Amino acid sequence: MTLNATQEVTWVTANEQQALPMAKYRLYIYDERGISAPPKPGGLLPFSGLEFGLYTPQTTDGK
Repeated sequence: MTLNATQEVTWVTANEQQALPMAKYRLYIYDERGISAPPKPGGLLPFSGLEFGLYTPQTTDGK
């Protein structure tokens, strides 16, 4: 997905036909130069330091 500087994205998976599986994921952020682009003054430094997990919530009674 390509975003401009002022866009915000909210990803709601509850209404999707096929949800992503429970697992760990890593968010990659980089510009059109690619993920292995060298540092450039005023440019976007590629980032891959955010790891997160998706899970299916359970009820409080353990079911």
